Amino acid sequence: MNTPMKDLATTGFALFQSPVKKGSDGKATLRGVEATLNGKSLLWRLSQWLMYTPTRKVTNSMSIKSGVKPNDKVSKKSEASLITGMSEQDEATLRKIADVPNKTLQACGEKRATGTEAYRLQQGKHDGSNVFFNRDGKDCRYSLTDRVHGSMYLALAPDTAMKEVFQNKKGLKESDLDDYFMGTVVLEKEVDVLQVTTLLKKSHLTLHDVTTATREVTQALAKKAHTAGFDGMMFPSNVTGEQCLVLWHDKPSGDGLVTTKIQKSLSEFKLNGRDAADVLVFDLNIPVEE
Repeated sequence: MNTPMKDLATTGFALFQSPVKKGSDGKATLRGVEATLNGKSLLWRLSQWLMYTPTRKVTNSMSIKSGVKPNDKVSKKSEASLITGMSEQDEATLRKIADVPNKTLQACGEKRATGTEAYRLQQGKHDGSNVFFNRDGKDCRYSLTDRVHGSMYLALAPDTAMKEVFQNKKGLKESDLDDYFMGTVVLEKEVDVLQVTTLLKKSHLTLHDVTTATREVTQALAKKAHTAGFDGMMFPSNVTGEQCLVLWHDKPSGDGLVTTKIQKSLSEFKLNGRDAADVLVFDLNIPVEE
């Protein structure tokens, strides 16, 4: 900022902060937009400075003050990040994902046997099936976006399934529990899944890297795992820390891969002899009103 502008800003700030001030001409001034500096309206002076100061100079002075040259590589990366909606950390994570060798991925595989049970909570009965592989997965963490393979998310524990679905709910009514159905789903064939917690141990990826809210990043990991031959991924829930499972299949119905064994509304569902409402209130901190 040049010297005249410093004087303007310094004196102007004082004028705006005090009910009555005097300029160097000795004239009393008012605060706010009526403030004057040496006979000239402060608002007028500011407008003149803004009118005749190129925008590029303001940007450059800010960049230089921050210690970053306006035309260096860091600035260009930042601009690209703003355009794509990705941070530099996200871009670095994408590079780390791309650098994970296939051999390392294969060492992080885990077999889930035929008959393995998992849980999926959904709204609506859907003809007694809790199986659905969603092909529109652009907003889901580990979904494929090729519009061919759908994704289905499961929890290994019923309470995790409830927390995942209701995590953003401020509260429920008991009557709401009639509309939600807990399904026990069973694998009809053995699957090979990428165990994310093992991958974290064997690579430079961190838990933050694989749970970032930037879907392009987490979906890149899913695509890499699918390309490597995996049927899905085992990963920690971001609301309970317990294990969850995402599976990929080219049929929305899941034919040949998984089926619904039992389906019950939450109003009828019990976990270790306890009502679902009690689990929600006392274990998951989700209010349920009568």
